[in-house]
Amino acid sequence: CDKTSNSSETGIEPAFIELEDF
Repeated sequence: CDKTSNSSETGIEPAFIELEDF
């Protein structure tokens, strides 16, 4: 899953994406 790509589109902070990965 491209969490980083989604974060850029949705505008979610990268830190939040890292937590999602875990």
